[in-house]
Amino acid sequence: MYLYSYLMPKEVRERVDNIMDCEDIAMNFLAAHLSRKPPMKVPSNFDFHCAGCKANISKKKNFWDERSVCIQFLTRIYGYQPLLYTQSRTDPVTTEIPSVNEYGKCLSRPDGV
Repeated sequence: MYLYSYLMPKEVRERVDNIMDCEDIAMNFLAAHLSRKPPMKVPSNFDFHCAGCKANISKKKNFWDERSVCIQFLTRIYGYQPLLYTQSRTDPVTTEIPSVNEYGKCLSRPDGV
């Protein structure tokens, strides 16, 4: 949040404060700009629901248009489009990992400690 608050151009923070559906893209622009690395998809086993929400935010009439305008705005502010294409992803381990006790002899130091 420090980088977002102090390194993100002020124009971007003001835009995000005034327009919904741009904050996640702005954060990705900042991360890509600073790291020069592509994103890593990390799937979640959790399903997040908003009990008080009437509908999915992406169902709004102009949702995708607003996000396109956001990307165009951020590209203009940064002077380039820093988002990189990737096909990498990380998946959670789906098998049990043996406990240390099962491999105790392998993991013990030669001096017995």
